[in-house]
Amino acid sequence: MKEVKMLLSAVLALVVAAVFCLPVYAMQGETVPVIVVSGMAVLPLTSADEQGGFRAYPPETKKLLKTACDMFIPTACLINNGDWAKFADKAFPVINELFDPIACYNDGNSVYDISYPSFELSMDNYDFYTLQDKDEQAVIHSAVDKFGAENVFFFNYDWRLDPLYHADKLKDFIDAVKQLKGCEKVTLAPCSMGGTVVLSYLEKNGAGSIHNCVFLSTAFQGTSVVGELFRRELYFDKDALILRINQLGRDNFTKLAYPFLTGLLDEMGLFDLILPVIDELIENVGARFYDEILCNSFGNMAGIWALVADKDFESAKESMLDSDVKQKLIERIDYYHYNVQQKAQEILKNTLQESCFISIVSQYNMQGLPVNVSYKNNNDFLIDTTYSSAGAICADLDKTLGSEYVQQNTSCGHNHISPDNAIDASTCLLPEQTWFIKNLAHIDFSYGTQAADFVVWLLGAVEQYNIFSNEPYPQFMEFDYDSGALTPVSYENSARIKNDTLINNKSITQPSSDTILSSEYVENDFFVENISSAKSSDNIPVKLIKNSEKKHLSKAIIAIPFSAAAASCVAFTLYRKKE
Repeated sequence: MKEVKMLLSAVLALVVAAVFCLPVYAMQGETVPVIVVSGMAVLPLTSADEQGGFRAYPPETKKLLKTACDMFIPTACLINNGDWAKFADKAFPVINELFDPIACYNDGNSVYDISYPSFELSMDNYDFYTLQDKDEQAVIHSAVDKFGAENVFFFNYDWRLDPLYHADKLKDFIDAVKQLKGCEKVTLAPCSMGGTVVLSYLEKNGAGSIHNCVFLSTAFQGTSVVGELFRRELYFDKDALILRINQLGRDNFTKLAYPFLTGLLDEMGLFDLILPVIDELIENVGARFYDEILCNSFGNMAGIWALVADKDFESAKESMLDSDVKQKLIERIDYYHYNVQQKAQEILKNTLQESCFISIVSQYNMQGLPVNVSYKNNNDFLIDTTYSSAGAICADLDKTLGSEYVQQNTSCGHNHISPDNAIDASTCLLPEQTWFIKNLAHIDFSYGTQAADFVVWLLGAVEQYNIFSNEPYPQFMEFDYDSGALTPVSYENSARIKNDTLINNKSITQPSSDTILSSEYVENDFFVENISSAKSSDNIPVKLIKNSEKKHLSKAIIAIPFSAAAASCVAFTLYRKKE
């Protein structure tokens, strides 16, 4: 009788173990649907009118041409009489008209009925992802090749609005995909601004429906450029502008043509002529531009406020928002900032505990927008590497951390300093699940490249990967636009000791490539300390740092076409990068 009980107990134990293992084996044996979550302005916003409809953003070409024509007379008068007040009186209504179709009320809701392309079905019902091989479409295209078009979906949204609002829409979308595919979980691939939406979703709903989440160049911790612009801090650096233009060149021709062109213009002194004109413009009408245009356009968009980093948030609110008039908007953006952005550590910890895999991909060594003092930050062309990586300590662009620098967080016992001594990843929220790609621009995982292969590998995870899981994909990689290859960042010319890094006078050896991160989550206190710095109390109309001696405006007439060309380059870049 005793033997029978022991046998029954053993059989029962095996049955229970098998039941608990079934979801794992099922997940490994079937294709998990992938939902790519878009970034900002991936596809146009459309507004309806009596003629049927028009593209609200980006503005249609004919509207841009009309705006340029309407600006001609005020600009000509300004050059003639130097009267900045009259220039603003005439020019600012023209600019407001350009942005009016995407205007939001003081509570953050849209003024007009705006629509955007949506994709309720899987990608085998659309050819959207085949239209180009860059940005989100490249991620979708690569995922289609790996998982099948019937298993890949695309969640698009109106980037102006509250990420918490989009989180509810994403929940409905996930539920619809689960029902359509008959599955229990999906994989999410948030891109850029999509990180704010997915983090909001996780805060509201948890990760019960999420198998895997791969953050790609995301802004879920904000950006310096938006925060400092909202703080009215402007700084235009000539060298940063030149580098920004040069980095637009990524094929064999433009990599030579752009530096040649900028070098020629610099030799002619045109940059030194243009920047003082910009300084003079800001000095004379900058405050009015904020008060009459930005505060009542982009300043009313909760989605844009989600891109403000913690160090700038409160001072930006003081600068941009009237607390009496915009109380509802402030309530919305406060909730996201303090319950989502600043609780990312807690949210992702809970996500891991719900058996959801997480990976974070960040890029560096690119020039950010050269419009404020953060132009020197390591960047992916739009988002600071510190923020997209959730807490890495980064040397300034083209600098190193220094030969005496010591890794800040040694609790894991691994080396997290990049071989080029530019990044200390030990302070990231998830240092062992965060990868860095040097010289790769924002969401530029171009189809057919090894960067795209890397993303697909992360999306197909059947267990929690870490930086040691796959030898070809170490924590620090470098991208080559000519070959499309990813290679480990070289130790050559590094100020640090090769292979081993001395941390607290102790040699740390990296584990073998088959090491899998423990499912037990260890909190990283360095994340909070590094990502949230002291807030500035400065609040002046426009804080402008002069670049050079101001020249009389009439001497800059010849610079106007080149200024327009530079602005066109920036606009074209933003449109192509969809951010």
